[in-house]
Amino acid sequence: MKRPYDGGICARRLMQYLYHQRQRPAENSIAYWRKFVAEYYSPRAKKRWCLSLYDNVGHHALGVFPQAAMEAWQCDMCGSKSGRGFEATFEVLPRLDEIKFGSGVIDELLFLDLPREFRFPSGIMMLEYGKAVQESVYEQLRVVREGQLRIIFTHDLKILSWEFCARRHEELLPRRVVAHRVLTAGRQLAKALDLQSVNDLGFSKRYVRGLEKLSSSQQCNQNQMQKMQEMEQLVNVQGLPTDRNTLNKLMALHPGINNHVSNNNHVVSRGALVVQHRLLWH
Repeated sequence: MKRPYDGGICARRLMQYLYHQRQRPAENSIAYWRKFVAEYYSPRAKKRWCLSLYDNVGHHALGVFPQAAMEAWQCDMCGSKSGRGFEATFEVLPRLDEIKFGSGVIDELLFLDLPREFRFPSGIMMLEYGKAVQESVYEQLRVVREGQLRIIFTHDLKILSWEFCARRHEELLPRRVVAHRVLTAGRQLAKALDLQSVNDLGFSKRYVRGLEKLSSSQQCNQNQMQKMQEMEQLVNVQGLPTDRNTLNKLMALHPGINNHVSNNNHVVSRGALVVQHRLLWH
């Protein structure tokens, strides 16, 4: 059971978060983002973006992610199971921030309605905004997303869950730019302003590629770790040494054993993945 909480402590913590995000160094170093994420996020944190309420997402926006992941997606705010959304966990957040601010975003603003705070008996706190506007500022473009924001904090004010459920977005051009190029054809204008670097949903293509690469790398590492554990169980049964060097040699010298393990354990639990993210559309 959640109880209204009027302390404002979560809203103040969010303001600190936004302040330090804007105070990033000019070199946009990964070291800064690792420190930032460690300061504000729980190691169990997930950050999720839901685009289920968009009414103009076509098949041209489909990503390259597994159908099984699409079927698993559900937004905790709007309740949609459309599969249109993505998420990232603690381990990849520093790299995603570095990519975001290194791919054309020069500022990120958040305009918020009145907050609602709740505290659960466990000490977990929830901060909700019924209306939230996120604005990504590029040199000659602004991407404005309108939706709802929900943040869940641990008792020590670390972000456990960040969910933004977007209803729509707009891409805005400065009037001076439009006036200067009023006679330019739309396609030429888009090329001149590098709009092609932003996809139909307003996200940097480099940012989306980063999500894809990080997910693939993390899944590969997870699969390798699982194979090592399975090999260790196998050699235990056979009474062989179980140190890592021995396991690596066995896997290299006897691929048949590795195939045997893989064939007998081909189902990998999605819940065991260290990092999950999805950019999924119907």
